[in-house]
Amino acid sequence: TPEGRAFFVWGKDTNDAVANVPDTFTAATDTAVPGEAVHSWNHNLSVPVAEWFYPQLIMGLYDGGIRFWEPMFPYEFVSGNAPNSYVRTDIEYVSQTIQELPSEYSLSYDPSDGFTTLMMKGHAKGCEVENE
Repeated sequence: TPEGRAFFVWGKDTNDAVANVPDTFTAATDTAVPGEAVHSWNHNLSVPVAEWFYPQLIMGLYDGGIRFWEPMFPYEFVSGNAPNSYVRTDIEYVSQTIQELPSEYSLSYDPSDGFTTLMMKGHAKGCEVENE
C-alpha cells in the first residue's frame, strides 16, 4: 500500500545520509508502527531493558519527514523516592531542514510532588527568539 511504502521513504541529503536526525542515529525497520513511523535512535547507546534507566532520544521517520521527536524513558526514571534528572545538550542534526527541532532537552522527576518535567530548547516556529 502507499501507506506501507511510506515507512521506507526517508529524507536524505546528497550523501544519502538520513536528514534531520543526529548522525549516530539508525532506523530500525522492524519498529514501524502503522499510522506513525519507523523508530530511529543511536543503537550504540542501547542497553538491555532490565538495565535501561536514562532517557534516550527516539525520532520517527515516515514519508520523507520526521513524525515524532521523543525522549523515551523507563517508568523507573519517574517513580520512586529519589529525584532524577537528565540533560542532553548540543543535539545536532544531519543536513537539518527542520529548524524547529530542539537543540537540547532536560527531564526531571521530583518525588515530593510526583511531577515529571520535560524542557526543550530550540526555535519555535514563527518566533524570532529561542524558547524553552
